[in-house]
Amino acid sequence: MTRKQQKFTEEFKQGAAKMVLQEGLSQTEVARRLGTSSKNISRWVKELQNIHSTMTPSGDNISTHEKKCAALEKENRRLKMEREILKKAAAFFANESN
Repeated sequence: MTRKQQKFTEEFKQGAAKMVLQEGLSQTEVARRLGTSSKNISRWVKELQNIHSTMTPSGDNISTHEKKCAALEKENRRLKMEREILKKAAAFFANESN
């Protein structure tokens, strides 16, 4: 008897891997809950780690999306500060001309 190969969506695979990585469940427990093998779960965890994370000097895992978001937040803070400086300068020069 041959076993039919199951097809899993990327969303399903990532969700299963996140159960291990973020919720702290064992691969065996996730496999039992989802009705698949622990080998599949192990492979999906490795794939998720390889695709979505890079190592920082401190050893923390940060995805490229998180890095980009942090850079944009930093730029946003800088731009807000510059805007406040310009507002104050405009108010100062407006008072000087009166």
